[in-house]
Order: sequence, then C-alpha cells, then structure tokens
Amino acid sequence: MRRPGGQAVRRLAGFTLLEVVVVITLLAVVAAVTVPALRTMEPRDDLDRATRDVVRLLRAARSTALDRGSGVTLLLDPGRAAWWIDRDSAGMAVRVAEGMFDFPEQVSLSGQTERLVFRFEPTGRTDADSFFVRSSNGSARIRVDPWNGEPDVR
Repeated sequence: MRRPGGQAVRRLAGFTLLEVVVVITLLAVVAAVTVPALRTMEPRDDLDRATRDVVRLLRAARSTALDRGSGVTLLLDPGRAAWWIDRDSAGMAVRVAEGMFDFPEQVSLSGQTERLVFRFEPTGRTDADSFFVRSSNGSARIRVDPWNGEPDVR
C-alpha cells in the first residue's frame, strides 16, 4: 500500500486490542467450564481406584490358581480393611500374600457376609459371588463369573 506521494506504508506486526480481548474471554469461558468438572471427578476417582484394586486382587488370586494348578482362596475382610490369599497345599492352606486396603475414608466394601470368600479352582472357575464398592459419590458392583473366574464391574 502506498501513501499519496509515493511513500510505502509500513504495517506493524502484532495483535489488536480487540483480538487480545476476544482470546482472553474465550480462555475465561473454557476455564469456567473445565475447573468445576475436574473437581467433581475427584470423589469418583477414589471409587474407581478402589474398584481397580479389588479387581486386581481377584485376578491375582485366579492367576495363582491357574499358574500353580491348585485351589486358591481370596478372603476380603471389609471390617478390618484387610485381604489375604491362601493356596491349597497337601490339604493345608498356605498363605501366599496378605495386605491392607488403602481406601479413602469414604470408600468401603460390602457384601452378603462379614467376610467375602472367593475360592478359585485350578481351572480358574470359582464360586460365584458379587459385592459392592461404595463411596459417598456412588457404588460399583463387582460380580465374579463362576465359569471363568473373571470379575465384571458394573
């Protein structure tokens, strides 16, 4: 572009005030929508994490039964927040692993009995049972398939 008289007009590189205001407004709207959504996810994360921990234990007990070719029992004690895995060996139970649940205060296990017992056969089959992982923000039902011993979460 040229000015009258033949001199070239030089454009300065940069953003206009209007462009900057529009971008800042868009960022504020995105932050206003995202931050509350992230805060409500936190309690659900505790429930999901606890559910994954219990499913991991069920799968570990099943894998032990399949790997060793012997029956394995997983006991969950919600009252003490404890668990243990015993393997059958010559008619006696041998402790394979034990531990405590590291659940947040608002997360708990509940079932039809005081202790939840899952006995896995050497083929992976088990006695079918289901129980709940509960929190103040919801619950998850875990059902163990009697034919293949796989946990199913709903």
